[in-house]
Amino acid sequence: MKIAVIGGGASGIAAAITAARQGAYVTLYEQSDRIGKKILASGNGRCNLSHKNMSGKFYNAPEYVDGIYKLVPPSEINEFFKSIGIITYADGEGRIYPVTDQSSTILDCLRNELNRLKVRIVTDSPQKVTDYLPLVIEYDFVILASGGIAGKNGAYNNPLKELGHTATEVYPSLVPLVTDKKWLKAMNGVRVDAKLTIADHRSPSTVHQEKGEVLFRDYGISGIAVFNISAYMARHAGESGRYGGVIKMELLPNIKKSDLIILLEDRLKNLTENSEEFFTGLLNKNLSAIICDELGLTHRRISENDIELIAELMKGIYINVYKPKEFLYAQVMAGGIRLTEMDTVRSRLNDKLFVTGEALNVDGLCGGYNLHFAWASGILAGKLCTS
Repeated sequence: MKIAVIGGGASGIAAAITAARQGAYVTLYEQSDRIGKKILASGNGRCNLSHKNMSGKFYNAPEYVDGIYKLVPPSEINEFFKSIGIITYADGEGRIYPVTDQSSTILDCLRNELNRLKVRIVTDSPQKVTDYLPLVIEYDFVILASGGIAGKNGAYNNPLKELGHTATEVYPSLVPLVTDKKWLKAMNGVRVDAKLTIADHRSPSTVHQEKGEVLFRDYGISGIAVFNISAYMARHAGESGRYGGVIKMELLPNIKKSDLIILLEDRLKNLTENSEEFFTGLLNKNLSAIICDELGLTHRRISENDIELIAELMKGIYINVYKPKEFLYAQVMAGGIRLTEMDTVRSRLNDKLFVTGEALNVDGLCGGYNLHFAWASGILAGKLCTS
Protein backbone atom coordinates (compact mmCIF):
# COMPACT_ATOMS: atom_id res chain seq x y z
CA MET A 1 0.00 0.00 0.00
CA LYS A 2 1.36 3.43 -1.01
CA ILE A 3 0.51 6.47 1.09
CA ALA A 4 1.48 10.10 0.51
CA VAL A 5 1.59 12.44 3.48
CA ILE A 6 1.63 16.14 2.55
CA GLY A 7 3.28 18.20 5.27
CA GLY A 8 6.15 17.40 7.62
CA GLY A 9 4.72 18.97 10.76
CA ALA A 10 3.39 17.27 13.88
CA SER A 11 0.28 15.67 12.39
CA GLY A 12 2.04 14.65 9.18
CA ILE A 13 4.90 12.97 11.00
CA ALA A 14 2.51 11.19 13.39
CA ALA A 15 0.44 9.98 10.42
CA ALA A 16 3.53 8.76 8.53
CA ILE A 17 4.87 6.83 11.53
CA THR A 18 1.49 5.24 12.27
CA ALA A 19 0.88 4.17 8.67
CA ALA A 20 4.42 2.86 8.25
CA ARG A 21 4.09 0.80 11.43
CA GLN A 22 1.15 -0.94 9.75
CA GLY A 23 3.34 -1.94 6.81
CA ALA A 24 2.48 0.86 4.37
CA TYR A 25 5.07 2.37 2.01
CA VAL A 26 4.95 6.03 3.03
CA THR A 27 6.31 9.12 1.30
CA LEU A 28 6.36 12.31 3.38
CA TYR A 29 6.41 15.52 1.33
CA GLU A 30 7.61 18.79 2.90
CA GLN A 31 7.95 22.05 0.97
CA SER A 32 10.65 23.54 3.20
CA ASP A 33 14.21 22.28 3.51
CA ARG A 34 13.50 20.08 6.56
CA ILE A 35 10.62 18.58 8.48
CA GLY A 36 9.39 19.64 11.90
CA LYS A 37 10.38 23.30 11.89
CA LYS A 38 7.23 24.38 13.75
CA ILE A 39 7.80 21.69 16.38
CA LEU A 40 11.20 23.22 17.14
CA ALA A 41 9.59 26.62 17.76
CA SER A 42 6.75 25.39 19.96
CA GLY A 43 6.60 26.13 23.68
CA ASN A 44 9.41 28.70 23.43
CA GLY A 45 11.74 25.93 22.33
CA ARG A 46 10.57 23.50 25.02
CA CYS A 47 7.70 21.89 23.04
CA ASN A 48 4.49 21.97 25.07
CA LEU A 49 3.29 18.81 23.34
CA SER A 50 0.08 18.12 25.28
CA HIS A 51 -1.90 18.83 28.47
CA LYS A 52 -3.07 16.69 31.38
CA ASN A 53 -6.61 18.10 31.12
CA MET A 54 -7.55 17.26 27.55
CA SER A 55 -11.10 18.02 26.41
CA GLY A 56 -13.00 19.37 23.44
CA LYS A 57 -14.10 22.38 25.51
CA PHE A 58 -10.71 23.98 24.84
CA TYR A 59 -11.39 24.07 21.07
CA ASN A 60 -13.70 25.86 18.67
CA ALA A 61 -15.41 22.57 17.71
CA PRO A 62 -15.81 20.67 21.01
CA GLU A 63 -18.08 17.85 19.80
CA TYR A 64 -15.91 17.10 16.78
CA VAL A 65 -12.70 17.12 18.83
CA ASP A 66 -14.19 14.94 21.57
CA GLY A 67 -15.17 12.47 18.84
CA ILE A 68 -11.55 12.32 17.68
CA TYR A 69 -10.32 11.86 21.26
CA LYS A 70 -12.67 8.94 21.81
CA LEU A 71 -10.97 7.19 18.90
CA VAL A 72 -7.46 8.30 19.92
CA PRO A 73 -7.54 8.92 23.70
CA PRO A 74 -4.78 10.83 25.51
CA SER A 75 -3.38 7.54 26.84
CA GLU A 76 -2.67 6.48 23.25
CA ILE A 77 -0.77 9.72 22.65
CA ASN A 78 1.30 9.03 25.77
CA GLU A 79 2.08 5.53 24.52
CA PHE A 80 3.04 6.92 21.12
CA PHE A 81 5.67 9.13 22.70
CA LYS A 82 6.95 6.36 24.95
CA SER A 83 7.29 4.13 21.92
CA ILE A 84 9.74 6.54 20.28
CA GLY A 85 11.75 7.09 23.46
CA ILE A 86 10.30 10.35 24.80
CA ILE A 87 9.83 10.80 28.56
CA THR A 88 7.53 13.63 29.62
CA TYR A 89 6.46 15.56 32.71
CA ALA A 90 3.62 17.96 33.54
CA ASP A 91 4.22 21.39 35.05
CA GLY A 92 2.04 23.01 37.72
CA GLU A 93 -0.43 24.20 35.08
CA GLY A 94 -0.82 20.70 33.60
CA ARG A 95 1.20 21.44 30.47
CA ILE A 96 3.21 18.44 29.28
CA TYR A 97 6.84 18.79 28.14
CA PRO A 98 9.73 16.44 27.39
CA VAL A 99 11.97 15.98 30.45
CA THR A 100 14.83 17.54 28.48
CA ASP A 101 12.83 20.77 28.07
CA GLN A 102 14.05 20.86 24.48
CA SER A 103 11.87 20.77 21.38
CA SER A 104 14.80 19.26 19.51
CA THR A 105 14.36 16.11 21.63
CA ILE A 106 10.89 15.58 20.19
CA LEU A 107 11.99 16.11 16.61
CA ASP A 108 15.10 13.92 16.98
CA CYS A 109 13.04 11.01 18.29
CA LEU A 110 10.42 11.45 15.56
CA ARG A 111 13.16 11.55 12.91
CA ASN A 112 14.78 8.41 14.33
CA GLU A 113 11.48 6.55 14.10
CA LEU A 114 10.84 7.73 10.54
CA ASN A 115 14.30 6.49 9.58
CA ARG A 116 13.80 3.17 11.36
CA LEU A 117 10.54 2.64 9.46
CA LYS A 118 12.18 3.66 6.16
CA VAL A 119 9.68 6.44 5.48
CA ARG A 120 10.73 8.26 2.32
CA ILE A 121 11.12 11.98 3.04
CA VAL A 122 11.02 14.50 0.20
CA THR A 123 12.02 18.01 1.31
CA ASP A 124 12.05 21.11 -0.88
CA SER A 125 9.16 19.33 -2.53
CA PRO A 126 8.16 20.73 -5.92
CA GLN A 127 4.64 19.53 -5.20
CA LYS A 128 2.45 22.65 -5.07
CA VAL A 129 0.13 22.91 -2.10
CA THR A 130 -2.89 23.23 -4.41
CA ASP A 131 -1.89 20.41 -6.75
CA TYR A 132 -3.08 17.27 -4.97
CA LEU A 133 -5.11 15.67 -7.75
CA PRO A 134 -2.12 13.80 -9.29
CA LEU A 135 -1.16 12.41 -5.88
CA VAL A 136 -4.69 11.16 -5.21
CA ILE A 137 -4.46 9.26 -8.49
CA GLU A 138 -0.89 7.98 -7.94
CA TYR A 139 -1.21 6.84 -4.31
CA ASP A 140 -3.66 4.52 -2.58
CA PHE A 141 -4.30 7.22 0.04
CA VAL A 142 -3.26 10.83 0.56
CA ILE A 143 -3.09 12.48 3.99
CA LEU A 144 -3.19 16.27 3.86
CA ALA A 145 -1.29 17.55 6.92
CA SER A 146 -0.10 20.84 5.46
CA GLY A 147 -1.25 23.08 8.31
CA GLY A 148 -3.00 26.40 7.84
CA ILE A 149 -2.17 27.86 4.46
CA ALA A 150 -2.27 31.63 4.02
CA GLY A 151 -0.58 33.86 1.51
CA LYS A 152 1.53 36.89 2.38
CA ASN A 153 -1.56 39.10 2.27
CA GLY A 154 -3.45 36.75 4.59
CA ALA A 155 -5.71 35.35 1.86
CA TYR A 156 -6.53 31.70 2.45
CA ASN A 157 -5.28 29.20 -0.08
CA ASN A 158 -7.72 26.27 -0.05
CA PRO A 159 -5.49 23.28 -0.91
CA LEU A 160 -8.46 21.00 -1.70
CA LYS A 161 -10.53 23.28 -3.92
CA GLU A 162 -9.81 21.12 -6.98
CA LEU A 163 -11.18 18.11 -5.10
CA GLY A 164 -14.45 19.88 -4.23
CA HIS A 165 -13.74 20.82 -0.64
CA THR A 166 -14.65 24.23 0.72
CA ALA A 167 -13.03 26.08 3.59
CA THR A 168 -13.71 28.90 6.02
CA GLU A 169 -11.57 32.03 6.06
CA VAL A 170 -8.49 31.76 8.25
CA TYR A 171 -7.37 34.27 10.86
CA PRO A 172 -4.27 34.41 13.07
CA SER A 173 -4.93 32.82 16.47
CA LEU A 174 -2.89 32.70 19.67
CA VAL A 175 -1.38 35.97 18.49
CA PRO A 176 -0.62 39.46 19.86
CA LEU A 177 -3.33 42.09 19.34
CA VAL A 178 -3.06 45.57 17.85
CA THR A 179 -4.94 48.03 20.06
CA ASP A 180 -5.81 51.70 20.31
CA LYS A 181 -4.29 52.89 23.57
CA LYS A 182 -2.09 55.91 22.90
CA TRP A 183 -0.04 55.28 26.06
CA LEU A 184 1.13 51.81 24.99
CA LYS A 185 4.49 53.11 23.78
CA ALA A 186 5.26 54.25 27.32
CA MET A 187 4.41 50.71 28.48
CA ASN A 188 6.44 48.84 25.85
CA GLY A 189 8.05 45.80 27.50
CA VAL A 190 6.11 46.07 30.77
CA ARG A 191 4.46 42.90 32.10
CA VAL A 192 1.46 42.89 34.44
CA ASP A 193 -0.81 40.24 35.92
CA ALA A 194 -4.37 40.91 34.77
CA LYS A 195 -7.78 39.48 33.97
CA LEU A 196 -9.09 40.01 30.45
CA THR A 197 -12.76 39.81 29.54
CA ILE A 198 -14.63 39.91 26.23
CA ALA A 199 -18.33 39.32 25.54
CA ASP A 200 -19.43 36.38 23.41
CA HIS A 201 -20.86 37.87 20.22
CA ARG A 202 -23.45 35.08 19.99
CA SER A 203 -24.63 35.62 23.55
CA PRO A 204 -23.64 39.04 25.02
CA SER A 205 -24.52 37.86 28.52
CA THR A 206 -21.79 35.22 28.20
CA VAL A 207 -18.20 36.32 28.61
CA HIS A 208 -14.81 34.79 27.99
CA GLN A 209 -12.24 35.51 30.69
CA GLU A 210 -8.53 34.84 30.88
CA LYS A 211 -6.19 35.50 33.79
CA GLY A 212 -2.46 35.73 33.41
CA GLU A 213 0.46 37.80 32.29
CA VAL A 214 -0.12 40.62 29.83
CA LEU A 215 2.89 41.97 27.96
CA PHE A 216 2.58 45.51 26.63
CA ARG A 217 4.04 46.35 23.24
CA ASP A 218 4.18 49.63 21.38
CA TYR A 219 1.53 48.29 18.98
CA GLY A 220 -0.74 46.63 21.54
CA ILE A 221 -0.74 43.69 23.94
CA SER A 222 0.70 40.18 24.05
CA GLY A 223 1.13 37.29 26.52
CA ILE A 224 -0.68 33.98 27.11
CA ALA A 225 -3.89 35.59 28.41
CA VAL A 226 -3.99 37.78 25.30
CA PHE A 227 -3.29 34.80 23.03
CA ASN A 228 -6.30 32.93 24.40
CA ILE A 229 -8.53 35.99 24.00
CA SER A 230 -7.27 36.26 20.42
CA ALA A 231 -8.56 32.74 19.77
CA TYR A 232 -12.12 33.82 20.61
CA MET A 233 -11.72 36.93 18.46
CA ALA A 234 -10.48 34.85 15.52
CA ARG A 235 -13.48 32.53 15.82
CA HIS A 236 -15.82 35.52 15.92
CA ALA A 237 -14.16 36.92 12.81
CA GLY A 238 -14.53 33.58 11.05
CA GLU A 239 -18.28 33.63 11.67
CA SER A 240 -18.96 37.34 11.12
CA GLY A 241 -16.22 38.38 8.71
CA ARG A 242 -15.30 41.25 11.04
CA TYR A 243 -12.31 41.33 13.37
CA GLY A 244 -12.09 43.42 16.52
CA GLY A 245 -13.79 44.15 19.79
CA VAL A 246 -13.34 45.60 23.23
CA ILE A 247 -11.32 43.94 25.99
CA LYS A 248 -11.85 44.83 29.62
CA MET A 249 -8.58 44.56 31.54
CA GLU A 250 -8.59 44.27 35.34
CA LEU A 251 -5.38 44.88 37.26
CA LEU A 252 -4.65 42.93 40.47
CA PRO A 253 -7.08 40.18 39.37
CA ASN A 254 -6.92 38.31 42.69
CA ILE A 255 -8.26 41.30 44.63
CA LYS A 256 -11.96 42.17 44.46
CA LYS A 257 -12.86 45.80 43.81
CA SER A 258 -14.35 46.23 47.30
CA ASP A 259 -11.15 44.90 48.87
CA LEU A 260 -9.07 47.07 46.56
CA ILE A 261 -10.89 50.18 47.78
CA ILE A 262 -10.09 49.24 51.38
CA LEU A 263 -6.46 48.62 50.43
CA LEU A 264 -6.20 52.01 48.68
CA GLU A 265 -7.86 53.81 51.58
CA ASP A 266 -5.36 52.21 53.95
CA ARG A 267 -2.46 53.33 51.76
CA LEU A 268 -3.81 56.88 51.71
CA LYS A 269 -4.22 56.90 55.47
CA ASN A 270 -0.96 55.21 56.49
CA LEU A 271 1.54 55.69 53.66
CA THR A 272 1.24 58.77 51.51
CA GLU A 273 -1.01 61.22 49.69
CA ASN A 274 1.75 61.96 47.18
CA SER A 275 0.58 60.66 43.79
CA GLU A 276 4.16 59.92 42.71
CA GLU A 277 4.64 57.57 45.66
CA PHE A 278 1.11 56.26 46.20
CA PHE A 279 1.33 53.29 43.81
CA THR A 280 4.91 52.33 44.69
CA GLY A 281 4.97 48.63 45.57
CA LEU A 282 1.51 48.14 44.07
CA LEU A 283 1.89 48.79 40.34
CA ASN A 284 4.64 49.15 37.78
CA LYS A 285 6.01 52.69 37.79
CA ASN A 286 5.11 53.33 34.14
CA LEU A 287 1.58 52.08 34.67
CA SER A 288 1.21 54.17 37.83
CA ALA A 289 2.17 57.29 35.89
CA ILE A 290 -0.42 56.50 33.21
CA ILE A 291 -3.20 55.99 35.78
CA CYS A 292 -2.31 59.28 37.43
CA ASP A 293 -2.36 61.00 34.05
CA GLU A 294 -5.69 59.44 33.06
CA LEU A 295 -7.32 60.62 36.31
CA GLY A 296 -5.61 63.98 36.49
CA LEU A 297 -3.67 63.05 39.64
CA THR A 298 -0.23 64.01 38.40
CA HIS A 299 1.60 66.52 40.64
CA ARG A 300 -1.19 66.80 43.19
CA ARG A 301 -2.24 65.14 46.42
CA ILE A 302 -4.58 62.16 46.32
CA SER A 303 -7.77 62.58 48.34
CA GLU A 304 -10.44 60.22 49.63
CA ASN A 305 -12.63 61.31 46.71
CA ASP A 306 -10.07 59.86 44.29
CA ILE A 307 -10.05 56.34 45.74
CA GLU A 308 -13.25 55.14 44.06
CA LEU A 309 -12.08 56.51 40.70
CA ILE A 310 -8.69 54.83 41.04
CA ALA A 311 -10.29 51.48 41.88
CA GLU A 312 -12.77 51.87 39.03
CA LEU A 313 -9.99 52.45 36.51
CA MET A 314 -7.77 49.66 37.84
CA LYS A 315 -10.68 47.24 37.55
CA GLY A 316 -11.91 48.49 34.19
CA ILE A 317 -9.36 49.54 31.59
CA TYR A 318 -11.17 49.19 28.25
CA ILE A 319 -9.00 48.48 25.23
CA ASN A 320 -10.24 48.59 21.63
CA VAL A 321 -8.74 45.84 19.48
CA TYR A 322 -8.36 46.70 15.82
CA LYS A 323 -6.73 43.59 14.40
CA PRO A 324 -4.36 40.73 15.18
CA LYS A 325 -0.67 40.87 14.39
CA GLU A 326 0.27 39.22 11.11
CA PHE A 327 0.22 35.45 10.50
CA LEU A 328 3.97 35.40 11.04
CA TYR A 329 3.34 36.09 14.76
CA ALA A 330 0.55 33.53 15.20
CA GLN A 331 1.02 30.15 16.85
CA VAL A 332 -1.92 28.69 14.90
CA MET A 333 -4.53 29.66 12.36
CA ALA A 334 -8.24 29.58 13.05
CA GLY A 335 -10.28 28.26 10.13
CA GLY A 336 -9.69 25.71 7.39
CA ILE A 337 -11.43 22.78 5.68
CA ARG A 338 -15.06 22.60 6.83
CA LEU A 339 -15.74 19.83 9.32
CA THR A 340 -19.15 19.09 7.76
CA GLU A 341 -17.21 17.70 4.79
CA MET A 342 -15.28 15.28 6.98
CA ASP A 343 -16.07 11.91 8.55
CA THR A 344 -13.65 12.25 11.47
CA VAL A 345 -10.45 12.81 9.42
CA ARG A 346 -11.60 11.08 6.20
CA SER A 347 -13.04 13.19 3.39
CA ARG A 348 -16.72 12.63 2.66
CA LEU A 349 -16.03 13.68 -0.93
CA ASN A 350 -13.12 11.33 -1.68
CA ASP A 351 -12.51 8.22 0.43
CA LYS A 352 -8.83 8.17 -0.60
CA LEU A 353 -8.25 11.52 1.12
CA PHE A 354 -7.62 12.31 4.78
CA VAL A 355 -7.14 15.75 6.38
CA THR A 356 -5.44 16.34 9.73
CA GLY A 357 -4.25 18.98 12.15
CA GLU A 358 -4.29 22.66 11.34
CA ALA A 359 -5.57 22.11 7.79
CA LEU A 360 -8.96 21.43 9.42
CA ASN A 361 -11.18 24.13 10.90
CA VAL A 362 -10.02 23.23 14.42
CA ASP A 363 -8.09 25.48 16.79
CA GLY A 364 -7.47 25.31 20.52
CA LEU A 365 -6.27 27.53 23.34
CA CYS A 366 -2.69 27.78 24.64
CA GLY A 367 -1.38 24.88 26.69
CA GLY A 368 -0.49 22.10 24.27
CA TYR A 369 -4.02 21.66 22.91
CA ASN A 370 -3.16 22.39 19.28
CA LEU A 371 -0.18 20.06 19.21
CA HIS A 372 -2.20 17.34 20.93
CA PHE A 373 -4.89 17.58 18.24
CA ALA A 374 -2.17 17.40 15.59
CA TRP A 375 -0.77 14.18 17.08
CA ALA A 376 -4.23 12.62 17.58
CA SER A 377 -5.63 13.48 14.14
CA GLY A 378 -2.43 12.33 12.45
CA ILE A 379 -2.39 9.03 14.30
CA LEU A 380 -6.07 8.47 13.46
CA ALA A 381 -5.49 9.13 9.76
CA GLY A 382 -2.53 6.72 9.75
CA LYS A 383 -4.67 4.04 11.39
CA LEU A 384 -7.75 4.50 9.19
CA CYS A 385 -5.92 4.41 5.86
CA THR A 386 -4.21 1.14 6.78
CA SER A 387 -7.16 -0.63 8.42
